[in-house]
Amino acid sequence: MLVYYGSMGWDTNNSAELEGLWHGMQLAQLHNFFPIEIEGDFQIIINMISKILSGSLSSRVADSWRLMVRLELIAE
Repeated sequence: MLVYYGSMGWDTNNSAELEGLWHGMQLAQLHNFFPIEIEGDFQIIINMISKILSGSLSSRVADSWRLMVRLELIAE
C-alpha cells in the first residue's frame, strides 16, 4: 500500500480528488504497481474521466480550467 498526501491551497473538492488521483497514478507507474485498482466515491470525477476516455475534449467535460488541466494529465 502506498499513500500520498500534500497541500494544494484553496480549491474545490473535485480538484483535490483529481489531484490525488493523478499523484496516485504517478506513484503506481513509478513503482511499477500494475495492475492497479482505483476505488472512490467521487461520481462526478468518474463521469468526467469516462467522457475523456471515450474521446470528449476536456473543455466540454469540465467548466473549470483547473479541472480541465488535471483531467488532461490523467488522460495522458
